[in-house]
Amino acid sequence: MNYEIGFTKEAFHDLISILIYVGMDNGKPELAMRWVQRIMDSIRRIGEDPERYPLEPSSHWSELKLRYMDASGFRIYYWIGLHGNEILIVGLFYMEDELTQLMKEPPHYA
Repeated sequence: MNYEIGFTKEAFHDLISILIYVGMDNGKPELAMRWVQRIMDSIRRIGEDPERYPLEPSSHWSELKLRYMDASGFRIYYWIGLHGNEILIVGLFYMEDELTQLMKEPPHYA
């Protein structure tokens, strides 16, 4: 089944914030672009089989069937739509320990 993937305004803002924080504030634009590419690749993998990733275990969110995927130092939260063929990305949050390690990664030059 093909899933349409959409972003909430907040999730899109999270993605842009990653670019700004890593690329501009820390002077690593190549690294920022690679991170965003990894996140987008992960989101595409969610679209291949969204039910393979777990439900958020907290009782409040599990009732809403919020799912998540950990990828590239970030946790991606999403819902599978009511019609079953759409996915809504609702938030991207970094996992601090992994982000610190990723920031040490030297930029790659083509």
